[in-house]
Amino acid sequence: MIDLLRWIMGPVDTLFSFADHLARKIEVEDTCVASMKFKSGAFGTLEGTTSVTPGMNHRFELHGENGTILVDGESIVKWDVPGETIEEVTQ
Repeated sequence: MIDLLRWIMGPVDTLFSFADHLARKIEVEDTCVASMKFKSGAFGTLEGTTSVTPGMNHRFELHGENGTILVDGESIVKWDVPGETIEEVTQ
């Protein structure tokens, strides 16, 4: 998801984050939150964790002056972009 965020939003200008061991005794942090300002001027928020209920989907949201797109797991669950449509994808 981080790669997708960077691909869509472009380079990060400023980053502020916290990471810690909050739920599990493992060698790496189990929870991280970050606020970003991209070089484009857009803002972003990232939450990454292994301390949630197992099986939770990843979620990716884009909100802006031209609409909203919400991806939950591997599915687009909201596409509200005036004048733009998407084709239904079946597997």
